[in-house]
Amino acid sequence: MNTPTQNKYAKATEIAEIPDGTLKYSIEAGFFIEFWIYQRRGKRTWETISHNQIENDAEEAGLESPGSLIKAGTHRMIETYRPISRDQAIRLFLDGYDNVGGMMSVISKALDGAGIAKLERVGEES
Repeated sequence: MNTPTQNKYAKATEIAEIPDGTLKYSIEAGFFIEFWIYQRRGKRTWETISHNQIENDAEEAGLESPGSLIKAGTHRMIETYRPISRDQAIRLFLDGYDNVGGMMSVISKALDGAGIAKLERVGEES
């Protein structure tokens, strides 16, 4: 059974794969980035780790996949949705193209001039 938040994002259309996850759009939620956060249980709290780290932890434990760590309760994966504006979605989509003939540089300058900020990658601090 999905939560109301999951239902809000469930009917989205995938626009593009990006380094941080998937850029999607739905009428209910607008534009957003769907991605996963990986965590490992610490002594008193959960610590966020990279996808590579969860795979390394599974390998060190002699397991074939991280799924066994998740079933054991030592690790978890959290599906996350990061809402973004239409203009930021345009910038993300265009950033995926090669800068053929300087065209993307011109578009990037136009977006900068319009005050459309670049998004920080997930996990980066401002």
